[in-house]
Amino acid sequence: MVWSRTTQEEYSIKRFLESEASVMRYLDVEDLFSPKNLVVLSLRGLFSPSSLRFLMSYGIDTHLEALNMLVWYILFPMAIMGILAYRRNRAAVACALMGIGIFMIATTGIMVGSDPYRHRMVAMGLIAILAVGGFKKGIMHRFRWVIWLWILGAMSFTGIWLTLKIGG
Repeated sequence: MVWSRTTQEEYSIKRFLESEASVMRYLDVEDLFSPKNLVVLSLRGLFSPSSLRFLMSYGIDTHLEALNMLVWYILFPMAIMGILAYRRNRAAVACALMGIGIFMIATTGIMVGSDPYRHRMVAMGLIAILAVGGFKKGIMHRFRWVIWLWILGAMSFTGIWLTLKIGG
């Protein structure tokens, strides 16, 4: 079924080409798996939905989503630091590989309308386990560049998101 959906049927390609999502402005619709598309979708998979969405929508679901994204924004860089610190530990590598697999599924699913937030939440247990390794003071100091890179990425994504929401 998966093989036929991705190779033989036109459903996913048609859904991708006819999507009205804002992210489609930045994608190359001629080449589904171009490096540009993979980078844009990976960034969207990491930072979407914006934790500031509650400013535009006032439902309880949006507030819960913002709270979950705040937890994600804190745990994910700590998990990366945990992976870097314990990269020789087989259990850490196994958790990291499962998390990367889930992230890849969520990211490629964005092209056909999947929600990265929903799929990413499945990996939160793995991310929390890996983040425990990143919360040590020595590790946080050694890999502080991860935090700065994450802050830069989150602020850039939020700035682009606000520009698209407010500017149209």
